[in-house]
Amino acid sequence: MLKTVAYLLIIFSIQIFVGCETTVIEPLQMRPSTIEIENKYRFLVPNQKIALVIEGDGDGKTTITSSNPEIISCDTTGSCMLTAGKIGKAIITIAKSETSTHSSASLDLELIVTHKIPLIIINTEGNQPITSKDTYFKADFSVLDSDNPRNNIEKTGFKDEIRGRGNYSWVNSPKKSYRIKFDKKTSLFGLEAAKNWILLANYHDPTLIMNAIAFELANRFKMKFSHHFVHVDVILNGEYIGNYLLTEHNQVGDGRVAIDKTNGFLVELDKYYDEEPKFTTDYYELPVMIKSPEYSQIEGAGYSEEYSFVREKFNTIEALLINNGEVIPDNTYKSHIDLQSMVDFILINELVKNSEIGHPKSVFMHMDKDKIVRMGPLWDFDWTFDSAESEDQGIVYFSEPQELIWKHDFFLRFFSDPEFIESYKKRWNEMKSETVDMENFMDQMKQKLELSHRANATTWNLSVDLNEEIEKMKQWWKARISFLDGEINKL
Repeated sequence: MLKTVAYLLIIFSIQIFVGCETTVIEPLQMRPSTIEIENKYRFLVPNQKIALVIEGDGDGKTTITSSNPEIISCDTTGSCMLTAGKIGKAIITIAKSETSTHSSASLDLELIVTHKIPLIIINTEGNQPITSKDTYFKADFSVLDSDNPRNNIEKTGFKDEIRGRGNYSWVNSPKKSYRIKFDKKTSLFGLEAAKNWILLANYHDPTLIMNAIAFELANRFKMKFSHHFVHVDVILNGEYIGNYLLTEHNQVGDGRVAIDKTNGFLVELDKYYDEEPKFTTDYYELPVMIKSPEYSQIEGAGYSEEYSFVREKFNTIEALLINNGEVIPDNTYKSHIDLQSMVDFILINELVKNSEIGHPKSVFMHMDKDKIVRMGPLWDFDWTFDSAESEDQGIVYFSEPQELIWKHDFFLRFFSDPEFIESYKKRWNEMKSETVDMENFMDQMKQKLELSHRANATTWNLSVDLNEEIEKMKQWWKARISFLDGEINKL
């Protein structure tokens, strides 16, 4: 550390080049002592100048160099420039040469360049690549949020863990999703503290907001246990790996699926059928994987009893829906499954044209101690909105279903119930204004993610323009609402 008697003021002029235009943003003043970490200084640079005060007496030549010119380059005059569209870290070395009265001295500053959204920095122990979705890797985490410094989290010292996640996306997408597991319950961005969190890659989504839209709709529909979400930039082992959606892991607990752990359950219906304990239902052959009670909790003497408790509930519901292949005309199933949650679940999936629950895939259901099964939390909307490319809107969940050959018609069965149809129509007309307003949400996300989206596309060699993609999405959304308004109201 330089220890001298006066102050030398050095201004890093960060200029952003977009095309042929130069944009200079107002200075960001920081006191180094407030953000000192491990004898380095960490700065967020949200497209602004940095005013940096370095202790020194002004005697002797001061040179400034950058360890990573691809992120920040410095010229011989001491001016440093941020490379357009780049995000990452650079060590800026400020050195003062030896004089007759003072020895030479230098100071390393670690500058982290980020966008208008929070930044998560992950380092695995020994910089190990994350190569498995089954095996955890020791890691430490930092969270930097320039807009809300109270959300900042410092390195955790390899006490925590990370692994890959996903099925199709883990195998087929170069950009991976991850599951974070802290060693103790941790609150991120003011959300309920928990050990497990998810980073969704959204690789196949040209807008990066399809999952966010579904989660937002679930919240507006006031579905129980809907996801919160925060878009973040992520640096893994020193490399920027793109824009991610941080959200809660689907599990039982406070701030998650808050149900009774003894008398309730959380299950996932998924065609991959790759997690124990699991079973298929008697009639519809639904592939059910039990998430809670957890396998380790019910293994052994109590396993059969707990396993039967979940399976018998599903078979009871199916027996009230259909008998020997014939639909049972009454709606006595309502004593076991919540009609309103089913209405909202199908309606939101229909809105975004998510035909994947026909497999089914990523369908979560839960039951609390009241013994009523409810839908949710909603999950996995990577393949929705018809990519905004098709003019054929189509119906997914009633009339003649399109898009995929349905293996299971469990969800279609509810449209045989007149009371369900009336509830469906009523709910659509109640919530139509909220669905129209989602265009404003899309615009807000576009403004917020513009820089990060550009950097993400550059990192993964994607030829996508956010303005164009959001405009296509909005046009598709208008057509979708108009189409569904006519189809639903004539049911």
